[in-house]
Amino acid sequence: MKNVVDLIIHSAFRDLIEMEQESGNIKLIYPQLRNNHKRQSEQEFKQLFIDHFCRTTEGLKYSVETPTLNSYSFKKEEKPALDKNGRSGNIDLCIHQYVGNEWKRLHLVEFKAHNIPEVHIEKDLLKLSVGFKGDELNKINYLVHLIYTADQRTLDSLIEKYDKLKSAINRPEQKQITVYLLFASGVKNVPLSPGYYVFDLFEGIDVQNYKNMEQA
Repeated sequence: MKNVVDLIIHSAFRDLIEMEQESGNIKLIYPQLRNNHKRQSEQEFKQLFIDHFCRTTEGLKYSVETPTLNSYSFKKEEKPALDKNGRSGNIDLCIHQYVGNEWKRLHLVEFKAHNIPEVHIEKDLLKLSVGFKGDELNKINYLVHLIYTADQRTLDSLIEKYDKLKSAINRPEQKQITVYLLFASGVKNVPLSPGYYVFDLFEGIDVQNYKNMEQA
């Protein structure tokens, strides 16, 4: 059985594809830049995720830009690391479950967009992998990485990038990091329709396991 987060990601991605194709009844639209181009980012998907969470989930709550319970060092040109003298980071979205008279962190979710430098993804993966006080419920965390336009070169770059990242982060003993690599417009010249890869970070991408949303 899929986790509630997996189901929400799938539904939110369908909505985002409708936004891209300018079809359906999705109320959310992309903001316009001064050059009249659309400003496409992870923020649109995050909003769609929250919309589906609020409509379909019972017994859970969420927080946004949630401070981490660990301190980190995120210095330029240095590897991201835990640092007791560092500062807290933020988790894009945190799902909570009520246990023992308090809301505890159940799933951490980070959102990224575009084929960004490896170091920016590594920062988020570090936050998702490290244990924290009272993390007994926190077994599965998510990185949702959205790609708006892609061709074979983009795909090859991302596969290589995640192959490096699975070695850059220490594998936690009792946590799983699930990565969703979403292609909102598919991959040109391959050809792949809008779809995604979903994989355990430490197992990497199976290039044969692309999930086409038209068939999902």
